[in-house]
Amino acid sequence: MLFFLTDVTAKFGTTPNLKQIVIGRCYEYVTLVNPYPRYNCEEIWQEFEKAVVRRSPCDVRVKDYQNMFRAITQILPCGKVIPFKCFHIKN
Repeated sequence: MLFFLTDVTAKFGTTPNLKQIVIGRCYEYVTLVNPYPRYNCEEIWQEFEKAVVRRSPCDVRVKDYQNMFRAITQILPCGKVIPFKCFHIKN
């Protein structure tokens, strides 16, 4: 009975077909939004997988994502980014 409960709970918390979703959205972005040939959707997935798949969410740190961030680096268009100094934080 314990084996059965362990097997069932292993499936919860994970989106079915996550790899296909991520790669599909990447290809959609690359073809429709930002046609930039540098992106490799398979590589992006692999770096994401290395960072988080099969790891406890509490064990994943920002530095674990560094290689994925390098794979998805974007050049932001001039005038399209709001500088931090434009935000006024009220206490």
